[in-house]
Amino acid sequence: MKKLAVLCLLPFALALGRQETVITGKLLGHDGKPMKQAHVHLLKPGTPKPTAKTQVDAKGSFRLTTSHTGLLFLQGTGVDHAENRAALLIREPQNLEIEMRLRSNPYLKDFTDVKIMGDFNNFNFNTAKPMEKQPDGTFTAEIDVKGATFKYQLLGLTPMARSVNGTMSEDFVYDDGGDYQSVVTPRNGKVRIVFDPKEVKSSDASAEIVIKGNPLLTRFSSMMVDMTHRMEKMSEARAAHQQAGKDMKTFSYDWSNDVATIADQLRSENEPTIRQTLLLNYVQLGMFGAKDLDPALAKEALETIPFESPLWLLNPMLIRVAVQVSGQSDSGEVYFDRFLQRQPDKGATGALLFNEAMMAQFSGQTAKLKKYYDILVTEYQDTQYGAMAKQRLKPDIKVVKGQAVPSFSVVSIENPGSVISSESLRGKVYMLDFWAVWCGPCIAEMDNLHKAYEKFKSKNFVILSLSFDPKVEDVVKFRNGKWKMPWQHSFVERGFESELAKQFEVIGIPKPILVDKNGVIVATDMDLRGERLEQTLARVLGTN
Repeated sequence: MKKLAVLCLLPFALALGRQETVITGKLLGHDGKPMKQAHVHLLKPGTPKPTAKTQVDAKGSFRLTTSHTGLLFLQGTGVDHAENRAALLIREPQNLEIEMRLRSNPYLKDFTDVKIMGDFNNFNFNTAKPMEKQPDGTFTAEIDVKGATFKYQLLGLTPMARSVNGTMSEDFVYDDGGDYQSVVTPRNGKVRIVFDPKEVKSSDASAEIVIKGNPLLTRFSSMMVDMTHRMEKMSEARAAHQQAGKDMKTFSYDWSNDVATIADQLRSENEPTIRQTLLLNYVQLGMFGAKDLDPALAKEALETIPFESPLWLLNPMLIRVAVQVSGQSDSGEVYFDRFLQRQPDKGATGALLFNEAMMAQFSGQTAKLKKYYDILVTEYQDTQYGAMAKQRLKPDIKVVKGQAVPSFSVVSIENPGSVISSESLRGKVYMLDFWAVWCGPCIAEMDNLHKAYEKFKSKNFVILSLSFDPKVEDVVKFRNGKWKMPWQHSFVERGFESELAKQFEVIGIPKPILVDKNGVIVATDMDLRGERLEQTLARVLGTN
């Protein structure tokens, strides 16, 4: 899983005669010792494939070389550990010596729902197999195997839905995503995997990065590691809330101490680059729901961090957050356009462009969508964002308020012999609800949906939920639990890739669409979520 990058801005000494940057150092575990297996990787922003990679030796030592300049991420990974990253800004080739110590995986305190995925299901999260808890506290799973080896990972061990290696392993394979797969040898075409919670090694020791001979750069590292830990604590609190069986809609996290800490650091910080990085850390809290952020500090971030600065490459979306926190939403496009004009990294500008275009399509802002779509398909046609724009964006939005609902026909889950269509629903006010069991925001809307349905079902109001789940059984199982969803249902084969999704321009879920008795769309998206759902229905259906 991706983590917040750690920033190290390096001094730039003239390196005459050298054509490569040489990075040496050590990568160790939380206890200061070499790990069972570990790697270091060099990544360019927005590019998942490393430009260089090496496995550390038995003593934890490594050596990497690169001819690339600019912003690079040095990523350290290790078995039983959470990844860590340093961002290196390299303008001239030079020698760097870096020591990294990883943090142990942030394991849950109690394991209740452990699942296994592996070769048998192509490491698919959605089809992971539940492991059976044994009287001795271990979890087991028996799987038929055709190959000479069996690779697997476990889910349900960490609070952030990461897949990690198990406690039963003969060897390990890096999974190209920050974690490791366990490798075991089958016996007679079968394996019996045992996960033993007693063998889990957990520690509160923090991750560390030290750039030898440069305390200023180490300070950068420590500052960003602190930010990573803040995010992890929030994720752990969310997982504990969920494990306690509480409604995720009621979860909130108190960021007040973190807000105060960074604000206090800013009051005494004058070094330009560190101050700018602190400002981005402060703004980022707003991305995760922090309240009472100072608009002046967000405005300072927008006005003092140059748009061509590599600091923005750490997360280009922070421009949007800074605009919102600063209270300058009306000037948002002005800041976005300045960023597009001045930032030389097309990965960063492409990511922001695509995000803004998707938001515009989702909210029905046709003029803004067309503006950014045209830029993506012309100036970014040779990038992944240009290709995604052609595949997923529609500059001529048709599923908007005031337009006729597209003609559709789906099969009922409850009665496979029954067809539900735009024609069969004509004369009723109905809401199409594109959703999935795996979609957290969809589940968060369940309470609102049930209350609204009970309140308005007597007014000729119908809900048709259209599932984007891997299989119809997922919907049946879900409805046997807390949320009964006592309205009409259909299953959409291939989800986002289906013709129905393309027809209704579904690029994200939940996607609610309200249609009146004449087949005209009267509301979409945010007007049908949260408290606004009942308000919108009351306006359309009346309150009497």
